[in-house]
Amino acid sequence: MNWRFIFFLSPIGILLGILSAWGIKAPWILIPTIFFCLLAAYMLVRYDLKKWFPTAIAIGMLWGILQQSFQALYFETPMEHSAIFEGISTRHWNLLTGVLTGLATGILIAIFTWILKKVVPVKTF
Repeated sequence: MNWRFIFFLSPIGILLGILSAWGIKAPWILIPTIFFCLLAAYMLVRYDLKKWFPTAIAIGMLWGILQQSFQALYFETPMEHSAIFEGISTRHWNLLTGVLTGLATGILIAIFTWILKKVVPVKTF
C-alpha cells in the first residue's frame, strides 16, 4: 500500500463530511462520493500501484471514518430529533457507521479501479 497516496486523498473524506454537515442529504451526497471514487480509481490505475485493492479499501475506510467523525462533531443537533436514534448516542452511531461507510466506499473504489484497469493505459516513467 502506498500511504503517501492514501493520505494525499484523505482530505476528500473531510470535504464529504463538511458537505453532509451543511445539509446535503442521502441521495445527493452520492454524486460527489461517486465522482471522488472515480477520481481515486483513475489515479490508482494511472500510476499502477501494485497493491491497488488494499490501497482502494484503505482510501475508502479513511474517507468513511473522516466523514462520519466530522458529522459526529458538527451534525448532532439535527440527528437528536430523529426517531431512529432513540437509545443510542448520535455520536456513537456516526462513529460506528463510519467504518461501514468507509468499507462500502473502499469496495466501490476497488470496483471502479478494476473496471478502469481494462480501459485506461498505465503511465510509465
